[in-house]
Amino acid sequence: MRRFNFAAVLLVGLSAIGQPLLAAQRNYDRQMSVAAHELGAPQISSVQLQLNHTMATLTAAHELNTAAVRLIRTAATSFDNAHRMFKLCPDQNVCDVPYSFPEAAMAHMNTTQLENAQKPTKEAGGYTQDGETAGNTSSSSQEPGDLLFQFIAHHLDKSLEQRDRSDTTSWGTVLDAGTGMHSLAWLVAQQKKTAKLVAVTASPSQAEALQQQFKDKLRPQDEILTGDWADSTFLSNFQADVIAADYLIGAIDGFSPYFQDRIFSRLVQHLKPGGWLYVVGLEPFSNSEPTSKATELLQQVARVRDACILLAGHRCYREYPQEWVHRQLEQVKCRMDASERWPNVYSARQVERQIQVGRDKLPFFPDTQLADEMAKYLDQLSQETRKPCSNDQTHSFGFDYVVCAEHQPESSS
Repeated sequence: MRRFNFAAVLLVGLSAIGQPLLAAQRNYDRQMSVAAHELGAPQISSVQLQLNHTMATLTAAHELNTAAVRLIRTAATSFDNAHRMFKLCPDQNVCDVPYSFPEAAMAHMNTTQLENAQKPTKEAGGYTQDGETAGNTSSSSQEPGDLLFQFIAHHLDKSLEQRDRSDTTSWGTVLDAGTGMHSLAWLVAQQKKTAKLVAVTASPSQAEALQQQFKDKLRPQDEILTGDWADSTFLSNFQADVIAADYLIGAIDGFSPYFQDRIFSRLVQHLKPGGWLYVVGLEPFSNSEPTSKATELLQQVARVRDACILLAGHRCYREYPQEWVHRQLEQVKCRMDASERWPNVYSARQVERQIQVGRDKLPFFPDTQLADEMAKYLDQLSQETRKPCSNDQTHSFGFDYVVCAEHQPESSS
Protein backbone atom coordinates (compact mmCIF):
# COMPACT_ATOMS: atom_id res chain seq x y z
CA MET A 1 0.00 0.00 0.00
CA ARG A 2 1.42 3.39 -0.99
CA ARG A 3 1.28 6.17 1.54
CA PHE A 4 1.28 9.84 0.65
CA ASN A 5 1.19 12.84 2.93
CA PHE A 6 -2.09 14.71 2.51
CA ALA A 7 -0.23 17.93 1.73
CA ALA A 8 1.58 16.21 -1.12
CA VAL A 9 -1.72 15.22 -2.70
CA LEU A 10 -2.92 18.82 -2.63
CA LEU A 11 0.43 20.05 -3.98
CA VAL A 12 0.15 17.78 -7.00
CA GLY A 13 -3.37 19.02 -7.61
CA LEU A 14 -2.32 22.69 -7.40
CA SER A 15 0.56 22.05 -9.78
CA ALA A 16 -1.80 20.52 -12.32
CA ILE A 17 -4.39 23.30 -12.16
CA GLY A 18 -1.75 26.03 -12.45
CA GLN A 19 -0.63 24.97 -15.92
CA PRO A 20 -3.68 26.33 -17.82
CA LEU A 21 -3.27 29.76 -16.17
CA LEU A 22 0.40 29.93 -17.11
CA ALA A 23 -0.44 28.99 -20.71
CA ALA A 24 -3.09 31.69 -20.86
CA GLN A 25 -0.69 34.26 -19.45
CA ARG A 26 1.91 33.39 -22.10
CA ASN A 27 -0.72 33.81 -24.80
CA TYR A 28 -1.68 37.19 -23.33
CA ASP A 29 1.96 38.37 -23.37
CA ARG A 30 2.34 37.21 -26.98
CA GLN A 31 -0.78 39.14 -28.07
CA MET A 32 0.40 42.29 -26.30
CA SER A 33 3.84 41.97 -27.89
CA VAL A 34 2.24 41.89 -31.33
CA ALA A 35 0.17 44.95 -30.48
CA ALA A 36 3.24 46.79 -29.20
CA HIS A 37 5.10 46.04 -32.43
CA GLU A 38 2.21 47.41 -34.42
CA LEU A 39 2.24 50.57 -32.27
CA GLY A 40 5.58 51.42 -33.73
CA ALA A 41 4.36 51.25 -37.30
CA PRO A 42 3.77 54.81 -38.52
CA GLN A 43 1.14 53.76 -41.07
CA ILE A 44 -1.29 52.52 -38.38
CA SER A 45 -3.82 55.07 -37.24
CA SER A 46 -4.62 55.70 -33.58
CA VAL A 47 -8.06 54.11 -34.07
CA GLN A 48 -6.51 50.94 -35.45
CA LEU A 49 -4.09 50.85 -32.54
CA GLN A 50 -6.95 51.02 -30.05
CA LEU A 51 -8.72 48.17 -31.87
CA ASN A 52 -5.57 46.05 -31.71
CA HIS A 53 -5.30 46.70 -27.98
CA THR A 54 -8.93 45.76 -27.48
CA MET A 55 -8.69 42.54 -29.50
CA ALA A 56 -5.55 41.46 -27.62
CA THR A 57 -7.25 42.13 -24.29
CA LEU A 58 -10.42 40.26 -25.25
CA THR A 59 -8.43 37.28 -26.51
CA ALA A 60 -6.43 37.12 -23.30
CA ALA A 61 -9.59 37.47 -21.22
CA HIS A 62 -11.20 34.59 -23.10
CA GLU A 63 -8.15 32.41 -22.51
CA LEU A 64 -8.10 33.32 -18.82
CA ASN A 65 -11.81 32.56 -18.50
CA THR A 66 -11.33 29.14 -20.10
CA ALA A 67 -8.41 28.44 -17.78
CA ALA A 68 -10.48 29.51 -14.79
CA VAL A 69 -13.23 27.05 -15.71
CA ARG A 70 -10.66 24.27 -16.00
CA LEU A 71 -9.10 25.34 -12.72
CA ILE A 72 -12.42 25.16 -10.87
CA ARG A 73 -13.28 21.77 -12.39
CA THR A 74 -9.84 20.28 -11.68
CA ALA A 75 -9.63 21.77 -8.20
CA ALA A 76 -13.03 20.35 -7.29
CA THR A 77 -12.11 16.91 -8.57
CA SER A 78 -8.67 17.00 -6.88
CA PHE A 79 -10.18 18.06 -3.58
CA ASP A 80 -12.92 15.43 -3.84
CA ASN A 81 -10.42 12.65 -4.60
CA ALA A 82 -8.08 13.79 -1.82
CA HIS A 83 -10.96 14.07 0.63
CA ARG A 84 -12.18 10.56 -0.18
CA MET A 85 -8.67 9.11 0.17
CA PHE A 86 -8.21 10.93 3.49
CA LYS A 87 -11.61 9.70 4.65
CA LEU A 88 -10.56 6.09 4.06
CA CYS A 89 -7.41 6.34 6.17
CA PRO A 90 -7.40 4.85 9.65
CA ASP A 91 -4.31 7.02 10.29
CA GLN A 92 -5.51 10.59 9.82
CA ASN A 93 -2.00 11.87 9.03
CA VAL A 94 -1.52 9.94 5.80
CA CYS A 95 -3.49 8.80 2.79
CA ASP A 96 -3.74 5.14 1.85
CA VAL A 97 -3.80 4.87 -1.94
CA PRO A 98 -4.49 1.33 -3.26
CA TYR A 99 -2.20 0.00 -5.97
CA SER A 100 -4.95 -0.35 -8.53
CA PHE A 101 -8.16 1.32 -9.62
CA PRO A 102 -10.31 -1.72 -8.71
CA GLU A 103 -9.03 -1.60 -5.14
CA ALA A 104 -9.68 2.14 -4.94
CA ALA A 105 -13.13 1.79 -6.46
CA MET A 106 -14.09 -1.03 -4.12
CA ALA A 107 -12.77 0.83 -1.09
CA HIS A 108 -14.68 3.97 -2.06
CA MET A 109 -17.75 1.91 -2.88
CA ASN A 110 -17.89 0.32 0.52
CA THR A 111 -17.28 3.57 2.37
CA THR A 112 -20.42 4.86 0.66
CA GLN A 113 -22.28 1.63 1.43
CA LEU A 114 -21.41 1.99 5.11
CA GLU A 115 -23.10 5.38 5.16
CA ASN A 116 -26.20 3.87 3.51
CA ALA A 117 -26.33 0.63 5.53
CA GLN A 118 -28.65 2.00 8.21
CA LYS A 119 -30.95 3.91 5.89
CA PRO A 120 -34.53 2.65 5.48
CA THR A 121 -34.45 3.00 1.69
CA LYS A 122 -31.90 2.30 -0.99
CA GLU A 123 -31.95 3.99 -4.38
CA ALA A 124 -31.80 1.82 -7.44
CA GLY A 125 -29.56 1.43 -10.35
CA GLY A 126 -26.01 1.54 -11.59
CA TYR A 127 -22.99 3.32 -10.20
CA THR A 128 -22.72 6.03 -7.62
CA GLN A 129 -19.90 8.58 -7.71
CA ASP A 130 -17.59 6.05 -6.09
CA GLY A 131 -18.35 3.23 -8.51
CA GLU A 132 -20.96 1.61 -6.35
CA THR A 133 -23.85 -0.27 -7.84
CA ALA A 134 -27.04 0.49 -6.01
CA GLY A 135 -29.72 -2.09 -5.47
CA ASN A 136 -33.49 -2.03 -5.42
CA THR A 137 -35.52 0.62 -3.67
CA SER A 138 -37.14 -0.53 -0.47
CA SER A 139 -40.04 1.36 1.05
CA SER A 140 -39.34 0.12 4.56
CA SER A 141 -36.86 -2.03 6.43
CA GLN A 142 -36.60 -3.49 9.92
CA GLU A 143 -32.84 -3.87 9.76
CA PRO A 144 -29.81 -3.04 7.58
CA GLY A 145 -30.43 -4.21 4.06
CA ASP A 146 -33.21 -3.91 1.51
CA LEU A 147 -35.94 -5.94 -0.15
CA LEU A 148 -33.43 -8.31 -1.72
CA PHE A 149 -31.89 -9.30 1.61
CA GLN A 150 -35.31 -9.58 3.20
CA PHE A 151 -36.29 -11.97 0.41
CA ILE A 152 -33.17 -14.09 0.98
CA ALA A 153 -33.81 -14.29 4.72
CA HIS A 154 -37.44 -15.27 4.20
CA HIS A 155 -36.55 -17.92 1.61
CA LEU A 156 -33.80 -19.42 3.76
CA ASP A 157 -35.92 -19.50 6.94
CA LYS A 158 -38.80 -21.15 5.09
CA SER A 159 -36.54 -23.72 3.41
CA LEU A 160 -34.88 -24.70 6.68
CA GLU A 161 -38.21 -24.97 8.47
CA GLN A 162 -39.25 -27.53 5.89
CA ARG A 163 -36.19 -29.55 6.91
CA ASP A 164 -37.18 -29.26 10.59
CA ARG A 165 -34.23 -27.00 11.28
CA SER A 166 -35.57 -24.18 13.39
CA ASP A 167 -32.82 -23.97 16.01
CA THR A 168 -31.28 -20.60 16.89
CA THR A 169 -28.31 -21.12 14.53
CA SER A 170 -30.24 -22.78 11.74
CA TRP A 171 -28.34 -20.92 9.02
CA GLY A 172 -25.11 -22.63 10.12
CA THR A 173 -21.85 -21.35 8.64
CA VAL A 174 -22.37 -18.49 6.17
CA LEU A 175 -19.87 -17.38 3.52
CA ASP A 176 -20.15 -13.84 2.20
CA ALA A 177 -18.24 -14.51 -1.04
CA GLY A 178 -17.90 -10.89 -2.15
CA THR A 179 -18.30 -8.91 1.02
CA GLY A 180 -18.86 -5.19 1.44
CA MET A 181 -20.28 -2.84 4.04
CA HIS A 182 -23.81 -3.48 2.79
CA SER A 183 -23.88 -7.28 2.85
CA LEU A 184 -21.70 -7.58 5.95
CA ALA A 185 -23.88 -5.17 7.93
CA TRP A 186 -26.91 -7.29 7.06
CA LEU A 187 -25.23 -10.59 7.97
CA VAL A 188 -23.89 -9.21 11.25
CA ALA A 189 -27.49 -8.34 12.10
CA GLN A 190 -28.38 -12.02 11.55
CA GLN A 191 -25.87 -13.39 14.07
CA LYS A 192 -28.57 -15.05 16.16
CA LYS A 193 -29.28 -17.30 13.17
CA THR A 194 -25.69 -18.10 12.21
CA ALA A 195 -23.04 -20.32 13.82
CA LYS A 196 -20.15 -18.64 12.00
CA LEU A 197 -19.61 -15.91 9.41
CA VAL A 198 -16.73 -15.81 6.93
CA ALA A 199 -16.54 -12.67 4.76
CA VAL A 200 -14.19 -12.57 1.76
CA THR A 201 -12.89 -9.63 -0.27
CA ALA A 202 -10.10 -9.43 -2.85
CA SER A 203 -9.14 -5.94 -1.67
CA PRO A 204 -6.68 -5.66 1.26
CA SER A 205 -7.71 -2.05 1.88
CA GLN A 206 -11.37 -3.04 1.98
CA ALA A 207 -10.66 -5.88 4.39
CA GLU A 208 -8.84 -3.45 6.67
CA ALA A 209 -11.74 -1.00 6.56
CA LEU A 210 -14.26 -3.76 7.34
CA GLN A 211 -12.15 -5.04 10.22
CA GLN A 212 -12.03 -1.56 11.67
CA GLN A 213 -15.74 -0.93 11.26
CA PHE A 214 -16.98 -4.26 12.62
CA LYS A 215 -14.29 -5.02 15.21
CA ASP A 216 -16.77 -4.66 18.09
CA LYS A 217 -19.58 -6.55 16.33
CA LEU A 218 -17.89 -9.73 15.12
CA ARG A 219 -17.83 -12.85 17.28
CA PRO A 220 -14.57 -14.69 17.99
CA GLN A 221 -15.42 -17.33 15.37
CA ASP A 222 -16.24 -14.77 12.65
CA GLU A 223 -13.59 -13.88 10.05
CA ILE A 224 -12.91 -11.24 7.41
CA LEU A 225 -10.43 -12.61 4.87
CA THR A 226 -8.54 -11.24 1.87
CA GLY A 227 -8.44 -13.62 -1.06
CA ASP A 228 -9.02 -14.08 -4.76
CA TRP A 229 -11.37 -16.82 -5.99
CA ALA A 230 -9.07 -17.31 -8.97
CA ASP A 231 -6.56 -18.75 -6.48
CA SER A 232 -7.42 -22.45 -6.32
CA THR A 233 -5.72 -22.85 -2.92
CA PHE A 234 -7.74 -20.13 -1.19
CA LEU A 235 -10.00 -21.45 1.62
CA SER A 236 -9.11 -25.07 0.89
CA ASN A 237 -11.10 -27.57 2.96
CA PHE A 238 -13.59 -24.92 4.08
CA GLN A 239 -17.31 -25.60 3.67
CA ALA A 240 -20.37 -23.49 4.37
CA ASP A 241 -24.08 -24.12 4.76
CA VAL A 242 -25.01 -20.87 2.98
CA ILE A 243 -23.14 -18.74 0.44
CA ALA A 244 -24.17 -15.18 -0.43
CA ALA A 245 -22.80 -13.69 -3.67
CA ASP A 246 -24.01 -10.08 -3.41
CA TYR A 247 -23.16 -8.34 -6.73
CA LEU A 248 -20.05 -10.51 -6.83
CA ILE A 249 -20.36 -11.26 -10.55
CA GLY A 250 -20.20 -7.58 -11.48
CA ALA A 251 -17.17 -6.93 -9.27
CA ILE A 252 -15.04 -9.81 -10.59
CA ASP A 253 -13.65 -7.84 -13.54
CA GLY A 254 -11.92 -5.50 -11.11
CA PHE A 255 -9.82 -8.30 -9.64
CA SER A 256 -9.93 -11.39 -11.89
CA PRO A 257 -11.09 -10.32 -15.37
CA TYR A 258 -13.02 -12.94 -17.36
CA PHE A 259 -13.26 -15.34 -14.41
CA GLN A 260 -17.05 -15.07 -14.29
CA ASP A 261 -17.64 -18.36 -16.12
CA ARG A 262 -15.73 -20.24 -13.42
CA ILE A 263 -16.93 -18.49 -10.28
CA PHE A 264 -19.85 -20.82 -9.52
CA SER A 265 -17.82 -24.01 -9.94
CA ARG A 266 -15.33 -22.40 -7.57
CA LEU A 267 -17.93 -21.44 -4.97
CA VAL A 268 -19.77 -24.77 -4.85
CA GLN A 269 -16.52 -26.43 -3.78
CA HIS A 270 -17.20 -24.70 -0.45
CA LEU A 271 -20.93 -25.42 -0.28
CA LYS A 272 -22.16 -28.45 1.63
CA PRO A 273 -24.58 -30.83 -0.13
CA GLY A 274 -28.04 -29.38 0.35
CA GLY A 275 -26.55 -25.95 1.05
CA TRP A 276 -27.98 -22.75 -0.40
CA LEU A 277 -26.34 -20.32 -2.82
CA TYR A 278 -27.89 -16.86 -3.21
CA VAL A 279 -26.80 -14.76 -6.19
CA VAL A 280 -27.66 -11.06 -6.23
CA GLY A 281 -27.09 -9.13 -9.45
CA LEU A 282 -28.04 -6.21 -11.65
CA GLU A 283 -29.45 -6.93 -15.11
CA PRO A 284 -27.24 -5.19 -17.71
CA PHE A 285 -28.77 -2.00 -19.10
CA SER A 286 -28.30 -3.28 -22.63
CA ASN A 287 -30.84 -6.04 -21.90
CA SER A 288 -33.62 -3.56 -21.08
CA GLU A 289 -35.67 -1.79 -23.75
CA PRO A 290 -36.40 1.92 -23.19
CA THR A 291 -40.12 2.68 -23.14
CA SER A 292 -40.02 6.48 -22.94
CA LYS A 293 -37.83 9.50 -23.59
CA ALA A 294 -36.74 9.43 -19.95
CA THR A 295 -35.63 5.78 -20.08
CA GLU A 296 -33.84 6.39 -23.40
CA LEU A 297 -31.87 9.11 -21.63
CA LEU A 298 -31.17 6.80 -18.71
CA GLN A 299 -29.65 4.25 -21.06
CA GLN A 300 -27.59 6.93 -22.78
CA VAL A 301 -26.32 8.20 -19.43
CA ALA A 302 -25.16 4.66 -18.60
CA ARG A 303 -23.37 4.32 -21.95
CA VAL A 304 -21.58 7.65 -21.64
CA ARG A 305 -20.65 6.92 -18.03
CA ASP A 306 -19.04 3.63 -19.06
CA ALA A 307 -17.29 5.34 -21.99
CA CYS A 308 -15.72 7.81 -19.55
CA ILE A 309 -14.56 4.98 -17.31
CA LEU A 310 -12.93 3.19 -20.25
CA LEU A 311 -11.32 6.37 -21.64
CA ALA A 312 -9.83 6.95 -18.19
CA GLY A 313 -8.13 3.57 -18.48
CA HIS A 314 -10.27 1.97 -15.77
CA ARG A 315 -12.47 -1.11 -15.78
CA CYS A 316 -16.25 -0.95 -15.85
CA TYR A 317 -18.45 -2.88 -13.47
CA ARG A 318 -19.51 -5.86 -15.60
CA GLU A 319 -22.86 -7.35 -14.61
CA TYR A 320 -24.34 -10.49 -16.19
CA PRO A 321 -27.99 -11.30 -17.02
CA GLN A 322 -30.26 -13.32 -14.79
CA GLU A 323 -30.64 -15.98 -17.51
CA TRP A 324 -26.85 -16.35 -17.71
CA VAL A 325 -26.79 -17.08 -13.97
CA HIS A 326 -29.46 -19.75 -14.48
CA ARG A 327 -27.37 -21.53 -17.12
CA GLN A 328 -24.20 -21.39 -15.08
CA LEU A 329 -25.86 -22.80 -11.96
CA GLU A 330 -27.30 -25.73 -13.90
CA GLN A 331 -23.79 -26.67 -15.01
CA VAL A 332 -22.54 -26.93 -11.41
CA LYS A 333 -25.40 -29.17 -10.21
CA CYS A 334 -27.38 -26.51 -8.39
CA ARG A 335 -31.16 -26.76 -8.42
CA MET A 336 -32.83 -23.38 -8.81
CA ASP A 337 -35.59 -23.06 -6.26
CA ALA A 338 -36.51 -19.41 -6.84
CA SER A 339 -35.49 -16.53 -9.10
CA GLU A 340 -37.01 -13.12 -8.52
CA ARG A 341 -36.50 -9.61 -9.84
CA TRP A 342 -37.22 -6.10 -8.59
CA PRO A 343 -37.57 -3.08 -10.92
CA ASN A 344 -35.05 -0.32 -10.39
CA VAL A 345 -36.49 3.15 -9.81
CA TYR A 346 -34.46 6.23 -10.71
CA SER A 347 -34.83 9.77 -9.39
CA ALA A 348 -33.26 12.95 -10.73
CA ARG A 349 -30.63 12.76 -8.00
CA GLN A 350 -29.65 9.22 -8.98
CA VAL A 351 -29.38 10.12 -12.68
CA GLU A 352 -27.13 13.08 -11.87
CA ARG A 353 -24.91 10.84 -9.78
CA GLN A 354 -24.38 8.60 -12.82
CA ILE A 355 -23.33 11.65 -14.86
CA GLN A 356 -21.00 12.70 -12.07
CA VAL A 357 -19.20 9.37 -12.34
CA GLY A 358 -18.26 10.40 -15.88
CA ARG A 359 -17.10 13.83 -14.73
CA ASP A 360 -14.91 12.26 -12.05
CA LYS A 361 -13.05 10.31 -14.74
CA LEU A 362 -12.17 13.34 -16.91
CA PRO A 363 -8.84 14.14 -15.16
CA PHE A 364 -7.65 10.63 -16.10
CA PHE A 365 -8.30 11.11 -19.84
CA PRO A 366 -5.09 10.91 -21.93
CA ASP A 367 -6.08 13.95 -24.00
CA THR A 368 -7.14 17.32 -22.55
CA GLN A 369 -9.15 18.32 -25.61
CA LEU A 370 -11.06 15.05 -25.49
CA ALA A 371 -11.76 15.60 -21.79
CA ASP A 372 -13.05 19.12 -22.49
CA GLU A 373 -15.39 17.92 -25.22
CA MET A 374 -16.67 15.10 -23.03
CA ALA A 375 -17.27 17.58 -20.22
CA LYS A 376 -19.42 19.66 -22.56
CA TYR A 377 -21.42 16.60 -23.58
CA LEU A 378 -21.92 15.55 -19.96
CA ASP A 379 -23.24 19.04 -19.20
CA GLN A 380 -25.55 18.78 -22.19
CA LEU A 381 -26.75 15.37 -21.04
CA SER A 382 -27.39 16.75 -17.58
CA GLN A 383 -29.55 19.50 -19.07
CA GLU A 384 -31.46 17.04 -21.27
CA THR A 385 -32.31 14.77 -18.33
CA ARG A 386 -33.38 17.60 -16.05
CA LYS A 387 -36.92 17.94 -17.35
CA PRO A 388 -38.01 14.28 -17.83
CA CYS A 389 -36.19 13.31 -14.62
CA SER A 390 -37.24 16.22 -12.44
CA ASN A 391 -37.16 15.92 -8.67
CA ASP A 392 -40.84 15.06 -8.40
CA GLN A 393 -40.67 12.19 -10.91
CA THR A 394 -39.15 8.70 -10.87
CA HIS A 395 -38.69 6.27 -13.72
CA SER A 396 -38.47 2.48 -13.68
CA PHE A 397 -35.78 0.92 -15.85
CA GLY A 398 -34.02 -2.42 -15.59
CA PHE A 399 -34.01 -4.61 -12.52
CA ASP A 400 -32.01 -6.29 -9.79
CA TYR A 401 -32.43 -10.01 -9.22
CA VAL A 402 -31.91 -12.77 -6.66
CA VAL A 403 -31.40 -16.39 -7.69
CA CYS A 404 -31.78 -19.05 -4.97
CA ALA A 405 -30.14 -22.41 -5.70
CA GLU A 406 -29.65 -25.61 -3.71
CA HIS A 407 -26.44 -27.58 -4.15
CA GLN A 408 -27.18 -31.16 -5.23
CA PRO A 409 -23.82 -32.71 -6.18
CA GLU A 410 -25.21 -36.26 -6.34
CA SER A 411 -28.00 -35.42 -8.81
CA SER A 412 -27.68 -36.54 -12.42
CA SER A 413 -26.56 -33.98 -14.91
